Amino acid sequence: MIFTQLVRVIRLAVILFIMSLQTVSAHSLPGSELIFSQQGNQLNLQVSFPVEDLVIAEKTFQPLMLQAKERSLSESEQNALAAYFRQHLEVKEPVLGQSGKPIPLTLQKAELQEAYHHDLGHYVLVVSYLTATLGADKKLLPAILRYDAVMHEIRSHRANVYWQQSDGKLEKLTSFRFKRRNSQTVSHRLQ
Repeated sequence: MIFTQLVRVIRLAVILFIMSLQTVSAHSLPGSELIFSQQGNQLNLQVSFPVEDLVIAEKTFQPLMLQAKERSLSESEQNALAAYFRQHLEVKEPVLGQSGKPIPLTLQKAELQEAYHHDLGHYVLVVSYLTATLGADKKLLPAILRYDAVMHEIRSHRANVYWQQSDGKLEKLTSFRFKRRNSQTVSHRLQ
């Protein structure tokens, strides 16, 4: 009787051990999406990422999770997001042999939008609309992008960067993950 119980315990232990060796595959939330466009001398940039990822990266945005439904962000929430972008987003005009001249981006509006993915179900995005005024007859591209929003804390987070043509079609410029070199976030050349 004791021998039978011991065999059962050992079998259970072996089964649990084997099950623990299997890896669990889960789909992570989508990464950041940056969409650049230009109308005349106005540069437009739409940045979106899951609100859950923003809260992990920056705890001060935790109240957004409590009210995670479609809505515009309040003025104070937008001010906090603009300050966050000043630390984690920069677009520069390339200058030969130099690091480039920053293009001052202004957050015009930010909102929460519900999204759906067939593997993930429903989730909420933070969608931000930024603008900058370029010089007369100036085109953005080529440009230098430094972006590490969210990914500075969530290393598996990806950023996909697009250029929106005048007909609305998106052209992929680059895709990247977080990377540092000499303790600086790596910048990406857009062309």
